[in-house]
Amino acid sequence: MKKYVICIAFVLTILPIAAQQITEHWIDVDKGRLYCQTIGKGEPLLFIHGGPGLNQSYLIPAFETLAKKYMLIFYDQRSSGKSALSVKATMNFETFADDIDSIRKYFVLEKINIISHSWGSLIAINYAAVYPKNINTLILLNPVPANTSFTNQMNTLSIQRTSSFDSLERARIIQTEDFKSGKSNAILQLMKLSFKLNFCDTSSLGKLKLELPENYAAAALSYEGWMKDMKNYDVSPQLKRIQCPVFILYGACDIIPVEAAVQIQNLISNSDIKIYADAGHFCFIEQNRRSIKDIQRFLQSVSKR
Repeated sequence: MKKYVICIAFVLTILPIAAQQITEHWIDVDKGRLYCQTIGKGEPLLFIHGGPGLNQSYLIPAFETLAKKYMLIFYDQRSSGKSALSVKATMNFETFADDIDSIRKYFVLEKINIISHSWGSLIAINYAAVYPKNINTLILLNPVPANTSFTNQMNTLSIQRTSSFDSLERARIIQTEDFKSGKSNAILQLMKLSFKLNFCDTSSLGKLKLELPENYAAAALSYEGWMKDMKNYDVSPQLKRIQCPVFILYGACDIIPVEAAVQIQNLISNSDIKIYADAGHFCFIEQNRRSIKDIQRFLQSVSKR
């Protein structure tokens, strides 16, 4: 269905670290409105955050140095971050893929390069399969598995890695009034406790700069129906249809087994994978400089083909 993209953009402040101008955008899409920020100039890189229900906040500090050579596009998915809450009927991979293409059209881009993390990789995979002519490259950072075949293994690892102290802390947070009333600060505490299991060096958890909006609990309700439908998901057919060059960057300390990443790589004809033994689910945080170099190396190699 044809969609008309209406947008408003205005300039914010200068980021001291990247020394780049950051511009804020609001993009109207089918039955929704997306919040987007751009930094830098050059070849466009679109970032898709994890979740479901997280937002772009944790990606910007990790990747802003790329703004010296590229135009970085960060956006909050529907019902995430500052983007508008969406009706449950629009919460599906088809609509999310259309949203990405609306972003591409808004910036008047013939093709886009996508960098996705975790859950965001499922969205990216679907986009690459549905819009093969509109994507130049795809980078998957610790993607979730292609299907549910690793669920039991992940649950076992989660139990094994959870200390008795963390179990007690989890129980304490859940019993607080802030958590029961859906306060985002309490939810974030619980999230970080869970994310701790996915780090090689747990001291790096402090480098995870994640923010949650005050309406996080209400926004999460938008995903309920979709998550029920995903109990037996499988994106293997979509992976086989991807035509663009793909690079998978994976931290082996992830609670998601390395075999899951290898399975994804085997299903994509034109793909490569690099595994860090000393990083976890947030490989680009634990091994930031290394990740940036490997991403740039991949993008440069594709441009020379």
